[in-house]
Amino acid sequence: MNLSEAQTRMEIVDRALATAGWDVNDPAKVVLEFRIESPSALIAQEGASAGVQYSDYVLLGRDGKPLAVVEAKKTAKDAALGREQAKQYCYGIRDQRECELLFCFYTNGDEIFFWDLENYPSRNVVGFPTREDLERLQYVRRNCKAITHEFINTEIAGRDYQILDILDHNTFKLFHCKDSLPTFSYIYEGAVGNTPPYLCNFQVMKIQTKFQMDGISKRTISLEALYGKAFAGKLDLSRVPSQGTVP
Repeated sequence: MNLSEAQTRMEIVDRALATAGWDVNDPAKVVLEFRIESPSALIAQEGASAGVQYSDYVLLGRDGKPLAVVEAKKTAKDAALGREQAKQYCYGIRDQRECELLFCFYTNGDEIFFWDLENYPSRNVVGFPTREDLERLQYVRRNCKAITHEFINTEIAGRDYQILDILDHNTFKLFHCKDSLPTFSYIYEGAVGNTPPYLCNFQVMKIQTKFQMDGISKRTISLEALYGKAFAGKLDLSRVPSQGTVP
């Protein structure tokens, strides 16, 4: 499917955002063509004046402040072409609005990438997060302090190796997981495909129970129960032989 950028936005990106509760027609949630005027911006779009850019989508929090930038490219292009552009928009909006650094998304409709700038590298995700997801991530990022800033009672743990053990205690390491912040973007396939895998893929097994194989007979159900099922319309007595079973 080879769509223009406008078609990609309308037919794919708008719908993907709507699935996560982002109504592009609601300016309290999504601002289209968000104007950015920042001397720190490095990208000037064709036809735009120097230092002025327009972000395809800016997702807003419940407080009306920008939460995330979404940059869209047409399906025929690599989504990564919007990576640096989206990054500069995030920094430009932060400078212009004096707000927290925005989360970054870039997509070509076929693939969506999420980037928590200054914290974790970008990764491919299966869809957009909800407003609640992003606000939760923002809260965690804002309140996540380096473990070295935590209070340590040196009267109890005063030796270097004791302090080191406290600082080094980490539940990710305890469970042999990658040392990073879990987010909505950690998908099932990623857990299965990880080396070593965190989850085992499931298999569908088709089995029959003994009851299914043996059916109903006078050995497995009483005559009273048999007629009870018949009167309830759950069993056709014409199919019950004097001997044998009903499959």
